[in-house]
Amino acid sequence: MRTVKVIHEEITQKAIKSLFSTIRTDTRTGKRDLAIFYLIYSIGARIDEILSVKICDLHLHEYPNPNYLTIIGKGYKCRTPPILKDVTKILLRYIEVFHNNDFASHSYLFYSFYNGEKKKYPRRPSTNV
Repeated sequence: MRTVKVIHEEITQKAIKSLFSTIRTDTRTGKRDLAIFYLIYSIGARIDEILSVKICDLHLHEYPNPNYLTIIGKGYKCRTPPILKDVTKILLRYIEVFHNNDFASHSYLFYSFYNGEKKKYPRRPSTNV
């Protein structure tokens, strides 16, 4: 039995810029969304890999080493992609707003409140969050 091979088309630079320009960065939600999208796009991560990141997995300002992130991916494989300077700035602004610059925290980088506690941000959030 033959299987049909699906060909995936690349998303263009223009489409990416258009997508990023729709994010309202003047709101808390917009700052969060911008950080998520930039991080996914810049390191080629899956959404669940990004949503599983804890603040202590970020390695920023460890001069002279480049900024990087520790990610546990499919099959529990660990990888450490570098974080670009522009993305680092966005993450620092996000951490300032959402985590009060607490870089030692073991809480999730992207979270939602559930019963008064910070929990891993859901992959498909409800409309009530």
